[in-house]
Amino acid sequence: MADPHPKSNLTYSKNTKIAWIAARVLNETFAKQCAEKSEYSLEELRKMVIPLTREDLYLNFARNLRFRDMRNHEDTQIFPLLDRFWDSFEQIKEALDLGGETITADFFRKGHSTNQSLQSYAEGCRRHDATFNPKLWVGQEKEFISYYMCQHDNAKRRNNLDSIRKQICHLEGRPYRMELIKAILGRHDLDLKDLIDSGDTETYEALLTKNNIKPHPDDVFIPLDKDGNANFKNITQFNHFGKWALLFKKYGHKIDVKDLKRKYGTNNSIVEEMYSSCIPIVFDAKIWDGQLDGMIELWDSVSTTTKKAYIEVFWENYVILEDKSYRFPYKIDPRLKKAALDWPLRQDGLPETMTAYGTQKFWSNFDKIQDIMIKHGTPITVSDLVKPVGDAGETVLMKAVKFGSLYEVLSTIDPEKGEYLTVDDLTKENKFDVTALDYIIDNGQLEELFDVRIWRGNPEGMKAVWEAVPDCVEKRLIRDFGYRMAQVNRENLRRPIRKKPRLAP
Repeated sequence: MADPHPKSNLTYSKNTKIAWIAARVLNETFAKQCAEKSEYSLEELRKMVIPLTREDLYLNFARNLRFRDMRNHEDTQIFPLLDRFWDSFEQIKEALDLGGETITADFFRKGHSTNQSLQSYAEGCRRHDATFNPKLWVGQEKEFISYYMCQHDNAKRRNNLDSIRKQICHLEGRPYRMELIKAILGRHDLDLKDLIDSGDTETYEALLTKNNIKPHPDDVFIPLDKDGNANFKNITQFNHFGKWALLFKKYGHKIDVKDLKRKYGTNNSIVEEMYSSCIPIVFDAKIWDGQLDGMIELWDSVSTTTKKAYIEVFWENYVILEDKSYRFPYKIDPRLKKAALDWPLRQDGLPETMTAYGTQKFWSNFDKIQDIMIKHGTPITVSDLVKPVGDAGETVLMKAVKFGSLYEVLSTIDPEKGEYLTVDDLTKENKFDVTALDYIIDNGQLEELFDVRIWRGNPEGMKAVWEAVPDCVEKRLIRDFGYRMAQVNRENLRRPIRKKPRLAP
């Protein structure tokens, strides 16, 4: 299907835009006056299509007219106040498409600056039905439904929802899906709403695929009733959310966050209907695999009150995806520079908070990368491990431990240069209150953390870290900590005392 919104790189003056609309809306006399201030003749304007934006529709055209009564008549200074503007809106839509403007519910419903909404002006001209023209909504069926649900009863009675949706589908060259599904389920005395309520994805999938129709998210995320109520409104329905999402993923459909945020009429969106206890279900990492940014976008739309009780659960799921989503982007060869390791990685062309240090490939190839850095005279040190990476409040150190690379971490410690891990490094919490020390304990590697070789010259630091370790089985298994501490203390006593530098007189 061709791009419904081809963009034009040409730019046109305000007067030309006014004249172009005037050529379609005003009478011959007024249209010619507007064209006099344009770079084009009226005949040329009528043959061409120029790019327009929604803002251009509010341009004051009366100032381009010579008639004083028209210039001073505030009620007729913008095009949407004129009947012929709405009679010509199909042509104007072509210009909006060329300008990259998309028709949405808000396109008509929201005002501009001090002006009213386009919907209000259409109603004032008794041309409200012009906004229901199926040709305006090609590619935007869900936005049309959202717009339709906002209308008063008289408008709904004059414009049948199913009929217009069917025409939109016809213009897009596809069947009206909802009609097909109703027919398929109806043959078995089933109703889609009942399947959504019970979470019976198995019956839904079986009957559709039997009729060569693949499951699609629109079937459950678009409201089924005429009032626009979301299909997910209670705990029982939300309990089945994960089943539906995973089914659609099986057929190649990722969750579209817009579907969960879209309001139909004045009703709450799906995300607005969400209960706190639904967060572990809706934000399950399996559902969002490959959609890290979408997961964050939806989370940002959840109310603060709803987030509060389960904020740790969200970040636990998020970090699972974060750890598997990012790839090490560089070739591991002598040309690799340390500065590149700090550059933000990109997802979909946009810079992220993640760096190469937070990727699994970095740590599985740490020895090779470190050899390259040493040859450049810029080795990776302990100070590089405390840097934050990603959105979950984790540090490089936390990522490394989770990736099973504690030994590589310990290799960066250099007692001769006074470079050690500190209590702060090990006990800094991420956004779900987990620390690098917690990860080390969970991995069963606490003993390695107290290797006496990495604490030479720093018995105080070793003792402080030991005291920061919570009482746990792993700590109790290190029965010789006192002996290790004594070794570090003895070695510290043997170290030569550094003389203080003499101060210049």
